[in-house]
Amino acid sequence: MKGYNKKGAALMWVVFASSILAVLAAGLIALSSYYYNSVRSDTLDMTQSYYNAKSAIETVYSYINKKPTESGQLSVYNKIKELSGGSNGKSIELSFSSDKDGEYANVTVTKTSDITLTLTSESQSSARGCTLRARVERNVLIDDEESPTWGNIVYID
Repeated sequence: MKGYNKKGAALMWVVFASSILAVLAAGLIALSSYYYNSVRSDTLDMTQSYYNAKSAIETVYSYINKKPTESGQLSVYNKIKELSGGSNGKSIELSFSSDKDGEYANVTVTKTSDITLTLTSESQSSARGCTLRARVERNVLIDDEESPTWGNIVYID
């Protein structure tokens, strides 16, 4: 074996090591791409649930803040007015849904004191859900029993 040349063996080891590193890099790229898409999807679902819950709370607030003229809104206004005159701890549930994509939010309105209502909204978009709570207080200095007025929404969590 006098004519055996070892110079080609080093080149073979470099090609072999480079191909192993390329396969590992491709695997890591595929794994990180899968993880990124999974996190992105969960984040979008959670964000959509949050906005649905917040929109439901603000819809209820808009119905009770000023006496509405439409019949559906007026019935919510009257229910809240009746609740605010009742005893503490009582609550009513309202449900809102979107016609075009089937998403929904449920709002529970609870009288926590003589001047405070707590609005709890639950929404679920795909597998992710969100619960949002807010509080409104009556402006007792400027309202009357016939048409109670409410202060600003304060989000609790």
